Amino acid sequence: MPMTSRIAVAKARTALLALKPSGQIDLPGGIVDSIQHLYGGDFVPWAGGVLITDGEVILGAVGASGAHAREDEEAVQTAVQRWRENRSAADQT
Repeated sequence: MPMTSRIAVAKARTALLALKPSGQIDLPGGIVDSIQHLYGGDFVPWAGGVLITDGEVILGAVGASGAHAREDEEAVQTAVQRWRENRSAADQT
């Protein structure tokens, strides 16, 4: 569905706002509603948004949407891991 791309971006932004994976955010509904209002609906505390890091440095975040939240999370974790592997291989050459 077309809206899944926006949800994926919102999950990535949520991870950046919270400085942790979006699926690890555990807040009461009222607080989530307030935060969503502050960020124009771009706060989605469901699995699928993860930080991209280099050691302690946050480089960015990535999100996925369109499947079950856990499947979204697995997809982005796999993508980040493959990116790290390719980055390490490039650094060695």
